[in-house]
Amino acid sequence: MGIAFLRYNSDHLQRLGALKMLVAVLDSQRRSTAPEGIVRKLTPLVCGRTEGDQTRAEYLIKRAAGTSWNFRFTEGNIKQILEWARLAGLVSSGNQITERGLLLRHLMGEEAVTSIQSGDLSFNPFDLTAAEKLYFLYLHFELDSCLYFLIKRIAVLPSNEMIRGMQANRIACFALYDLFRLMSQSRNSSKVLLALKGLRELIGRMVFELDLSAEIPIARVVKPRSATAFKQKPEQRDKKRTKTSDQEAIPRFELLVDLGLLTKKVGTEDPDEEKARKAWRYWPTSALVPFASKLPEAFDPEFCWNHFARCAAALVSEKVVNLDPVKNAPAIAHRAYTAYAKVKRRFGHTPVESVGIMTMISSLTDAEIIEVRDIHALFLGFKLDDLFSDTVHYAAGNDLEKMFIDIKPEFLNELENQYATRD
Repeated sequence: MGIAFLRYNSDHLQRLGALKMLVAVLDSQRRSTAPEGIVRKLTPLVCGRTEGDQTRAEYLIKRAAGTSWNFRFTEGNIKQILEWARLAGLVSSGNQITERGLLLRHLMGEEAVTSIQSGDLSFNPFDLTAAEKLYFLYLHFELDSCLYFLIKRIAVLPSNEMIRGMQANRIACFALYDLFRLMSQSRNSSKVLLALKGLRELIGRMVFELDLSAEIPIARVVKPRSATAFKQKPEQRDKKRTKTSDQEAIPRFELLVDLGLLTKKVGTEDPDEEKARKAWRYWPTSALVPFASKLPEAFDPEFCWNHFARCAAALVSEKVVNLDPVKNAPAIAHRAYTAYAKVKRRFGHTPVESVGIMTMISSLTDAEIIEVRDIHALFLGFKLDDLFSDTVHYAAGNDLEKMFIDIKPEFLNELENQYATRD
């Protein structure tokens, strides 16, 4: 956990349902697969034809609850879905499903996974459940610290004001600059320095494209261009384009549409639904400001572990119960065991972080707040106090990202006996 940012480098990376489809066709036993094999399985599911000569993806997107119909993947570029999943941490370099990918698969449920694999249209992968939206939001906050600043900036805009594509580009550029200033204060490793160098270069290109040099003091790095084989028309030579800005802003804004924080509207003056759903025009939903108001005043590198559930509760219900790690320890332990039963590995120990994420999300869908950090603190306390030593076994270290656990079914009986004795 720390400060990070995603370099999308493509405005094609839209519709989270495509990531669900990819995860469904990956080998759940984490075996490596050739990219060609994955693309071969994915192509008919995404690009197969349905009624009206639509692709399956287009057909499903238009029948989903989401308000955006943008989808840029075709048979020619479908491999980019695999690259997107790798960028999102769902697939490893060997095309194996990762721990984060397996968590998504668990949240989808076996019935939905089987439906996608068989090409059955009864389950629509572009319809995101509440749990899936929460998980994707958690995942992207973990991978892209820019989201914190982006949501904060959108939240101060008038609630009924439309955000056009160029304005979205400008907001994204300012959010990336906020992140750049934050990262500049913590140059504590070569990894951070390399990320900072790449971020500075990216912002410089966006500043040039968007004419923001008076507001953002970062200049573009000019690199020598290789001679092009194609001749441009005279009117095109000096035309300024916003390609880099589009590639970084639009995927982030479309992500927020899928997650229900932004929306698209069909206006009465322009009733063309297809055009409205595909346009780069966004409106904040009623959920965005309450969510943004719960975000910490200052950026917390461990936000996902410490505060995510309290913020995301605003997306679930107005009435939520905050479970206290001490007073409600038995209830939290019960929920943790239920989550563990879903995500446990077939062999060996299971990351306590995965148990914490699954516990947090399942609790949020029931309008209860449990942070990932609470689950770690609970099991660390059991370990240090030598409780449940016969039914809970540990491996690796004591830190949240390093602790692994193995829980026996008898744990629940021991839990009841332990807390009955205390009472």
